[in-house]
Amino acid sequence: MSKPICIIPARSGSVRIKDKNIYKINGKPMIAHTIKLLINSNIFSRIVVSTDTKKIADIARKYGAEVPFLRSKKLSNSKSTIKDTVVDVIKKIDSYNCPIHFVVYPTAILIEKKDLVSSLGILKKESKANSVVSVIANNSFYRSFVLKKKKEIVWRWKKFQNTMSQDLPRAYSDTGTFFLFKTKSYLKSKDMLVGPALFYEIDKFKGIDVNTQNDLLFLKLAYAKSKNK
Repeated sequence: MSKPICIIPARSGSVRIKDKNIYKINGKPMIAHTIKLLINSNIFSRIVVSTDTKKIADIARKYGAEVPFLRSKKLSNSKSTIKDTVVDVIKKIDSYNCPIHFVVYPTAILIEKKDLVSSLGILKKESKANSVVSVIANNSFYRSFVLKKKKEIVWRWKKFQNTMSQDLPRAYSDTGTFFLFKTKSYLKSKDMLVGPALFYEIDKFKGIDVNTQNDLLFLKLAYAKSKNK
């Protein structure tokens, strides 16, 4: 089987954190850390960045990734989906025949080679599976609250309100770091997560989905700790 292709979606228009994907950590843009990790893993035939700006494209190329085109405005707004972006890349680079694609987000600077290799091994081993997604354990999921009115909160699942956390069903959350899929099945489906889907669990300090300033702070602290361990 040929090596998989990795796609990094890196649009410029982050609503909550300006220029999130090129925010500097330890002197380098986040996307640079991610590209370096992917290159050093030596498991990809190509590392392709999909972005809508020359600024990000130049940074990506500087650190060794391909940017064969700039993403269209239609696929660069906050309403465009990751599915649309990934399919767009596959079409434009004509990688239909590559059996497996990864999608790795620019902020996934804490994942390691072993995470990529292990998740790829899971997908190759399970012949009936079509995708693998990186997750973190979420033991409080079934005891979460929702807003009933403007300020009133209620149990999302009232039947679990008195259940001890260790007795709750196992639950997981998407980490926003990476997922992978079998290309043919992915293109046939309209879903982002193509079933049967399996999971690869990572430590919660690796799986920081950066959407707020607090998330960014946690990521910086976790990165500093990872370098000093």
